[in-house]
Amino acid sequence: LCTATEIYECDAAHGCRVLDAEDAYHLQHLNVDVKNKNVSLAHLETGFSSAIERVETVEDKVVFQGIEAGTPDQGDGGGWTVTVDRRYGSMVFTMARNGYSFNGFGGCVPAR
Repeated sequence: LCTATEIYECDAAHGCRVLDAEDAYHLQHLNVDVKNKNVSLAHLETGFSSAIERVETVEDKVVFQGIEAGTPDQGDGGGWTVTVDRRYGSMVFTMARNGYSFNGFGGCVPAR
């Protein structure tokens, strides 16, 4: 279970801004299921999930990556990366889309 404590939305024209609590709510808690290679929203019954395409361990950090095609009516496809420090559980993530990105920090703990 991973929880974002800071989330930023960035684009070239405006730089980065901190997402307020209401906007960040949808991205705040994630279930990362390494065994089934899936990431899903932990606190909402949306059915949203994303396949983990790649998992690598680098210097005690686990790196998960995936790609989303997006929806037909929006140019919202892109790639994402989550890096988790195995010693401390700290997390850094980014999602790059058409012209903007989400970036954030937080932590992960084993799910019970």
